[in-house]
Amino acid sequence: MTSRKAAEQRAVHRALRTMGLKRRQSARGNGGWFVHRASPLNLSFEWDGASTYADGSLVLVEAELSPPNVMHIQAHVARLAVMVALKAPVSRFVWVVKRIYYRQLKAMVLTFAKCLQEGLAAQFPPMEFRDPWGQSIGAPC
Repeated sequence: MTSRKAAEQRAVHRALRTMGLKRRQSARGNGGWFVHRASPLNLSFEWDGASTYADGSLVLVEAELSPPNVMHIQAHVARLAVMVALKAPVSRFVWVVKRIYYRQLKAMVLTFAKCLQEGLAAQFPPMEFRDPWGQSIGAPC
């Protein structure tokens, strides 16, 4: 595991712990691996981390500790839209980001999410932003 990936995993763990959640167990170990078996191709989705609420709904976590890249962020938002369209019970999405990149990341996320919501009628779960120590940044959207 690279030092960047290790830092992201520590940040995901802190975010979940701050929210009172434990990392979900999955085949890949970080809890963020999902396979949609009802599709002909068994679509796979991998996030930096995930947890579940008592009702079984999912909390997905993605850490972006480097300067955000618009194409990379759009890919995450598009994958979230596909999971939601496939009826995955995602109740919350958490972005972990350094405070210096928060506004830039939020603008990228919300711009593309709005495009997908309007164009594809995709209904996203609430999204929130947390710093690498798990503290909330700004209001959820």
